[in-house]
Amino acid sequence: MSTILTNPVILATTILVVLCLLKVNVFLSIIIASLCCALLGGATLVEGIEVFYTNMGNDNRMVLFLLLLGVLAATMQYNNVGEVLAPRVAKLVGKKVWLFPIVLTLFGIMVETFVLIGVSFLLVIVPPLLRLLTDYKVDRRLLVITTCCGLQIGYCCFPVGYGAGFMGIVQGALADNGLEVSIDQIWRANLVIGGAMVVAIILAMIRYRKPRDYQSAEGENKLIEAELAAAKELPPIEFRHIACLISGLSVVVVQVTTKSMPLAALVMIVMLVVTGAIKPRDFETVFMKGIMTSSYVCLVLMAAVAFAATAKTYGDLDNLIAASGALIGGNKIFGAFLMLFLGLFITMGIGSAFSTVPIVATVLVPLGLSLKMSPALIIILVAASGALGDSGSPSSNQALIPTAAFNIDGQHDHIRDSCIPSFLFVNIPLFVICTFAALFL
Repeated sequence: MSTILTNPVILATTILVVLCLLKVNVFLSIIIASLCCALLGGATLVEGIEVFYTNMGNDNRMVLFLLLLGVLAATMQYNNVGEVLAPRVAKLVGKKVWLFPIVLTLFGIMVETFVLIGVSFLLVIVPPLLRLLTDYKVDRRLLVITTCCGLQIGYCCFPVGYGAGFMGIVQGALADNGLEVSIDQIWRANLVIGGAMVVAIILAMIRYRKPRDYQSAEGENKLIEAELAAAKELPPIEFRHIACLISGLSVVVVQVTTKSMPLAALVMIVMLVVTGAIKPRDFETVFMKGIMTSSYVCLVLMAAVAFAATAKTYGDLDNLIAASGALIGGNKIFGAFLMLFLGLFITMGIGSAFSTVPIVATVLVPLGLSLKMSPALIIILVAASGALGDSGSPSSNQALIPTAAFNIDGQHDHIRDSCIPSFLFVNIPLFVICTFAALFL
């Protein structure tokens, strides 16, 4: 047991989580945790830094995409799109505020399967609706959780779009470690993960059903419907508002047709300029504000990639496997629990299911085969370990991007309102349900 607890990856991730809970900057926390992992793994400080910075930013395609999407969010604010859309959405929704988490769940599934823009869709749809959500007192923690669940259902349970990519990564990682499976086996096994996400949504909707007060721009909370009754008419839609929406739609169309996220984002910028959504004299100001909206998210995601490389290089994974196998003995239930525990610790620092599956598979697949677990159970444990990293990790884009979207008015804390609720309401049901799957598989 001591070998497991003193493993460089386990200790480094613990350091990362503790630093984040102590309100240390997430980017700085990842750097410190990565260097601790390297030092504990026998590297010098110089070697640890070199591995970190040489592997930082390996997903530049996503970085460029998110940076430029921030410009769209800033342009929507610049043109007051929210003031035009919010009352119309309010009139459509009425008092049925429970529709918001349901819609975000469905959006989360869709953007991982058929409209391939991922969690960054929040940067498009949330800014213009944030005032409405504030006036309706919708708890933003609930929306973060349901979005996260929708995204994970999308890529874990549907073999199309990003889901096909994720399952291909799982299939390849399992094969590299001695287990051949088909894509059909993967999505069918992962329905257990989908079930856990449904449970998480239900629990979150019960826990966060009560209204939560947020400070509105005017200094008080008033329902949009009351404002409409006083005004007796909806604010007019101008061409600049339509131009913003068309530019946002162009992201989806170009991404789906060309499969290129950077091209989709660049076309969007061109559309914003050509349609006049951004006036030439204000372009520099709006552009830089948009870049700043997404820059921190991109910086943390780049650091998370570097943490993954450091963990793989200096994490002493072979000894971790051996120590875990000796501790488990022949108990499948305890084996499933410990495998998920190890997967959670490995992925919490990296924060991406797609990036961490190849790493956790090197630990979990040999353990599963030694315990004579079924292929379906090993699939669940490997895929769930990746999903555990996406839920609640300070460096996960499923926590960072919702924070960027919901914190535009400075009322949504990254750790307290995104990471901790996601960890509690998504990871715990996922952990428990996937552990007890060992009884039946």
